[in-house]
Amino acid sequence: MIKVLHINSYSQAGGAEQVAMDLLKNPFVSSTLMVKGNGLVHAQVIEFPRHWLDKVFKKLDAWCWRLGFRNDFKKLFSLSEQLNGTYHKLQSSAAYQEADIIHLHNLHGNYFDLGALEKIAREKIVVWTLHDMWAVTGGEFYTYNNLNYQKGIGKTPVDYLYPLRRPFVDCRQRDMNWKRKIYARIAGRLTMVPVSEWLHHVVKSAYVFHPNLQVQTIFNGVDTTVFYNKSLRTWNTPRVLFFNASGESKASPLFTNIIKKITWPFQLYLVGNPIDHPAVCYHTPFISNRSELNCLYNKVDILVFPSKAETFGLVPLEAMACGVCVIASDSTALPEVVKPELGYIFTSGEEEHLLFRVNSSLHQLEESRRRGALAAQWAIHSFSLDKCHKAYFALYQQLLAAKSKV
Repeated sequence: MIKVLHINSYSQAGGAEQVAMDLLKNPFVSSTLMVKGNGLVHAQVIEFPRHWLDKVFKKLDAWCWRLGFRNDFKKLFSLSEQLNGTYHKLQSSAAYQEADIIHLHNLHGNYFDLGALEKIAREKIVVWTLHDMWAVTGGEFYTYNNLNYQKGIGKTPVDYLYPLRRPFVDCRQRDMNWKRKIYARIAGRLTMVPVSEWLHHVVKSAYVFHPNLQVQTIFNGVDTTVFYNKSLRTWNTPRVLFFNASGESKASPLFTNIIKKITWPFQLYLVGNPIDHPAVCYHTPFISNRSELNCLYNKVDILVFPSKAETFGLVPLEAMACGVCVIASDSTALPEVVKPELGYIFTSGEEEHLLFRVNSSLHQLEESRRRGALAAQWAIHSFSLDKCHKAYFALYQQLLAAKSKV
């Protein structure tokens, strides 16, 4: 059986972490996940071995925070992808030594040396699933509408968001040029896997892209044994779900700004930051249990998802699998998941268009429920976890077969 070592910053946090964990369930391969930090007890999850430099930088991090910098030492000085001892740590790991495939995920997170990519690619087949734009920028995880990543310009105005957070020493141009050189040297031994056609285009149009670099899109999968439609929607008043996140990319103010203008009666199920509105009938600051999330999806009719930066759209897909009608922006990869006939699309950033879509979906509740039911079928047919597993297995086999011919 093919042995795969997945590498990611964490085992639980967001969409990338969930995708990595779901890939551990691939029945066609033997998988292990190695992470920087692990808050999860799992037989297939291990932590990176420790290095003496880790202790040094941990003390320096504490010193920086005490001085009020609100950032880690290496991030302040643009050293996040250096001095981690990544290759040395991997060499000491049996999981690395035994692996046929090294499957990378998020490498940003102050734990992985970019230079280690070249060393790993000399020894192993490397697959890199891209969950954001970081691999092709100077350090931003998204650049929004800024196209400097295509022009070879390392810096954009987006230096205040994770993982940069306003570094004291800004070396984004250096890092972009560094990525370009590394990718050119290992182009024949690295396969990048964007999780959407939108991200595929981003990679192919990037300054750092090399013509010999292998790129293959594989959509994320939804576990339909966890997320499924219970067909419970018989209540009279429309129910709306909203994740009120504070991150800029989630564009939550688009909805909170229009909520008082909604003309049709509805009940609001809210996750995240509180909203003062009489329609709120349920609120929880956070929900991590997937079974509870499935129950929540099955209690609502409509999900309002105004995000302006999604390389795939795992949350909308999970909701759709449960029969929810999704209202999403036309930004980035969202239209690949939320088709117009299965939900409602509004122009990203346009409050009035979002308001129109919300009012229409509430007024035409039966139509919204019909679209949600179709969305559940679409999710099972096009984005099942089994389909995702088989696609990665086929890629692994293809790469191993090509290697055996060399």
